[in-house]
Amino acid sequence: MTPPPSRRRWSANDGLFFLLSTIVLLAPLPLGANRLWSWNLMAVSVAVLSLLWVGLRWQGRCSPGLPAHLFRLPALLYVMALGWGGVQLTSWFGSSPIWNDASTALAQPLPAPLSADPAKTIDALLRLTSSALVFFLAAQLGRQPHRAARGMKSLAIGITLYGLYALAVYFSGQETILWLDKWTYPGDATGTFVGRAAFGAFAGIGVVLCQAMALRQARSHRPALPMARSLSVRRSAPWVLAAIILWCAVLVSHSRGALLVTGLASVTLLLAATVGQMIRWRVTLIMLAALVVGGSASLLTIGQATIARMSGEGDWQGDRPNLMRLSWNAVADRPWTGHGLGAFEQAFSIYRDVSLPRDVIYDYAHNSWLEVIVDLGWPAGLCLLLAVCWPVVRCAIGLRQRHQGQLYPATALAIATLLGSQAIIDFTIQIPALTILWAYCLGIGYGQSWPTAQVTEAD
Repeated sequence: MTPPPSRRRWSANDGLFFLLSTIVLLAPLPLGANRLWSWNLMAVSVAVLSLLWVGLRWQGRCSPGLPAHLFRLPALLYVMALGWGGVQLTSWFGSSPIWNDASTALAQPLPAPLSADPAKTIDALLRLTSSALVFFLAAQLGRQPHRAARGMKSLAIGITLYGLYALAVYFSGQETILWLDKWTYPGDATGTFVGRAAFGAFAGIGVVLCQAMALRQARSHRPALPMARSLSVRRSAPWVLAAIILWCAVLVSHSRGALLVTGLASVTLLLAATVGQMIRWRVTLIMLAALVVGGSASLLTIGQATIARMSGEGDWQGDRPNLMRLSWNAVADRPWTGHGLGAFEQAFSIYRDVSLPRDVIYDYAHNSWLEVIVDLGWPAGLCLLLAVCWPVVRCAIGLRQRHQGQLYPATALAIATLLGSQAIIDFTIQIPALTILWAYCLGIGYGQSWPTAQVTEAD
């Protein structure tokens, strides 16, 4: 009698990947990690984990998933952008006008770096470094299919639990974030986040992950049959239900942008899965129709507040056009050097005029693409944007080059569509918990986008 197969023993890579996934899953808990103490704790945890990976790698107990040369181009662009952010802490290439005004007001000379807010620049450098480390570790450790599947599953389950918590708080009528009383966005579901748009994007990422898990389960159940006949209700239904729960969470966040980009990301996932030959076009059309019908029904059922916000004054009829216009003025004044990485709030105070009369602080440009150029200038800003976009392009290429594991780059593409689209009108991608969640998913997608012939497989 053949003995039952033994369970896979955990390697050092498995343990490191578990710790990395835990950090990513816990990051949204303390207000989206958007407080100094919480994102510092996150950054320290990522740094320690990275040092642990290096130490185990040096001892030969931890194997790399991808060779170093596959990171060369995005790493070079990223380091160039961060290097310029470091230069902005000096006065080698000029100084910010804000320091001249401060010196005049205080009648004494002050240090005059290029950055309008050196402390914020240092913070931004640390955050970007942490995100890069998460991406690198996820790509290295998530190259193995069993870890990639484990990571996607844990994220889908974790975000569903966050969504259930948000729905419970919302329908109970409580206005709290964990044990804290809400101080903004009353009547909106925000979960453990402060802003409705950030939570809506977070729940939307969960929708994409649950849909991907449903596709994976359906595809793996009876692979010898066409996709239309291999859909297994028993195996896919829990993930479909989780996706519906998170769709409801997106709706009760009342974020118009999150609703639209979640729908766009869901469509992107189906199209990417079709291009990767995971499902057939007729099945894609059926699923798209079901998505439209189901989304419309849920919108009419519990999305009345979101519909009301859509029919009301849009963002492009309020402050947003003037905010963008003035941001472009800031770019025009310093197109090469920028105003300082992460220093938008201080730099923008110079350009704010009577066209923005509300008593609010504009600490973000509400367009993350534009804010990068304001902060770093065109050369370094484009380096940073290209460094982020190249792995996304690689995921798209991997859909056709690989014959297995295409679901992971397809999922990364869908999440890139969600956050990249929302970044045109908001700053959700700059919330630390969402930033490292994105880096984690992109890293797994990037690791799974390379054909086996180009990679030496490791445990």
